[in-house]
Formats: sequence, structure tokens, C-alpha cells
Amino acid sequence: VQVATGAVIQLSGGSLSAGAITNDGTIACSATGSLTLGAAGLTNHGTFLKTGTGSLVVQGGPLANAGSVDVAGGTLVVAGITGTGSVTVAAGALLVNGKDWTLDGSSILNNAGTVQLTSGTTVVSAPLTMTGGWTLAGGVLDVEAAMEIGQLTMPNVFASPPNGGLTIGTGKTLTVDGLFTWSEQAIQGGGT
Repeated sequence: VQVATGAVIQLSGGSLSAGAITNDGTIACSATGSLTLGAAGLTNHGTFLKTGTGSLVVQGGPLANAGSVDVAGGTLVVAGITGTGSVTVAAGALLVNGKDWTLDGSSILNNAGTVQLTSGTTVVSAPLTMTGGWTLAGGVLDVEAAMEIGQLTMPNVFASPPNGGLTIGTGKTLTVDGLFTWSEQAIQGGGT
């Protein structure tokens, strides 16, 4: 499926299956539903927008983002994010990532909502400051640069790296400005 520049696809519920999607326009999702992709996944050069209160589950291949992903409302569940585009999670919204993700300075994360990791490793390798929260529900957060966040929740999932937990690299700092909830997950590394 090819979404041309200037074109808009509105998903207002239900399911859509496609081997691969290349988006140069706008894909707007306003209700609960699913998007099932082949191994090639979704290549986003345009805008991928999740609004409303429901959940959209993008399953199959990864979301390769060179444009913008905007979780303005509800929940967006993805099977991995790659690329250099921007990702914005609004206050009250939730982004759930189930695969590896690298935030290296070429990608932009604006998070006033919550990012939840369920598996895979998310590496922060460039300084990152945001007001929103993070939940480590099975994934690993590997802090390899200065990181400041509003909240951190590490529920009791009996996981430690490489399957879950927090790693703070030697000489690196993770600052949590608000509530830090920690229940038995591993925290390791030489940072603070």
C-alpha cells in the first residue's frame, strides 16, 4: 500500500492487513483497531497520527519512521520503531514498544505521556530530556547518555537484563524528576 504525498487514510476502527505500507501522506487512526503488516512493516515519511481514546495495535513488521509519529490520544502499540523521525506522545497518551529502539540524537522523542517497554532494548545514546514517564514492563532501558524524565515505573515482572530492567552506563546519569516506583527489577551499570 502506498499513501501518496497529500493523501490521507483515516482508520476509524476495525482491522487492516497489508504486506507493507509506505506513507508519504497522513495515516490518521482515531479508534480501537489493528494494523497487521508483513515483515517489511510500515515505512513512514509523512505523518502517522493516533487520536481518540482507544488502542491501535500495529503488529508484524516494524515502524520505520523518517517522518513524524504523533500519539495525541489513546494507546499506540508497535512492534518496534526505527529511523530518524520524530515521535511525540501527548500527556495522557501511551506508546507501547515491543522491540529494540535506539534514541541516538538523529531521532527525536517528545514525551509528555508515557512510553512503555514490553520487550527488546531501548538505548538512549544522546542526551534526552522529557516531562513524561517510562514504564519498564519487560523491556530493557539502557541509558548511555544523560537522561531526564518525569517518572519511572519498574513493576514486579521478575526480569533483569537482557530481558528487562535498567542499565545506566558508566559515568552517565538518569534523573527522575517525579515518582520512581521500583519492584525487584535489576538496576545495573556504573552510572547514577
